[in-house]
Amino acid sequence: MALDLASIRLGTPDDVGDAMRLSKKLVSLRWHTPDEYWFGCCEHLLAATMLHLAYAPISVDDLVHEVAGVSLRHDGYDDGILVEMLETKHDPEGKYGWRDSGQNLVQTHPFVAETLREILDRPSKQRASIFSATRSCISASA
Repeated sequence: MALDLASIRLGTPDDVGDAMRLSKKLVSLRWHTPDEYWFGCCEHLLAATMLHLAYAPISVDDLVHEVAGVSLRHDGYDDGILVEMLETKHDPEGKYGWRDSGQNLVQTHPFVAETLREILDRPSKQRASIFSATRSCISASA
């Protein structure tokens, strides 16, 4: 299944919903019952990754290396890549006016930051399970 990141309407209130729809398609290839715990975890991590890749201020060549890096590191994800994504300035000029939960202007996409912080706050065994489940969703789409 090909994912069209260009279908994410960047810079609009719909960007998260667009990424969630794409990630739900990926996850539904692996799990058919949306009440499974991992369904939501995978859906959010995949959507955050899509938004990160769509907003990251990198060249096309660097994007290829970034995608390859995400897929090669720890079979896809590890704490290091999540921290890198969390520290990326997706809106360095502040043109989108994103705000965090404290209403402070931020340069990292708020959904990406919130999702990655939630995952990083989990115990390492649970994070590893989320990474594994997410990789299985990606594999199911190949």
